[in-house]
Amino acid sequence: MLVKLTDQAALPVLGALRRIATAGGGRPMTAADRRALDAFDRFVLRRDPATDLDDLPETSPTQLAAALQSADGRTHVVQFLIVMALVDGVIDEGKIPIVIDYAKALDVFNSRSMMPSGWNCGLFKFAPYGMIIGSHRLPQASS
Repeated sequence: MLVKLTDQAALPVLGALRRIATAGGGRPMTAADRRALDAFDRFVLRRDPATDLDDLPETSPTQLAAALQSADGRTHVVQFLIVMALVDGVIDEGKIPIVIDYAKALDVFNSRSMMPSGWNCGLFKFAPYGMIIGSHRLPQASS
């Protein structure tokens, strides 16, 4: 298993993934979003999904941080949030700031590169940093 989460942390993580998929609730989930959420639940969390994806809780960055205690778990979850933002194959300007908010709340944010630290783990070999910068103006890191 890539990340080991308690049952209490599973729903907030799924809610955060859903929030990324819907760009903060501003659009419906795509078929790819639904497949990714279901696969994360089944294969990463090793659960038999009983929760309707449309009924997942809206998880704020603060709520997610409270649900995840281990630094390793937080890093893995941010990596999955990044994947969720790209699952449709598009760098979506509505999703990137939400991922950054979660990364900051989980203390998994590299202020020097202004990107979640998980973005440097090889997940973006196909999406160069300049491409992301060019398609979205990233917020300034707070000191």
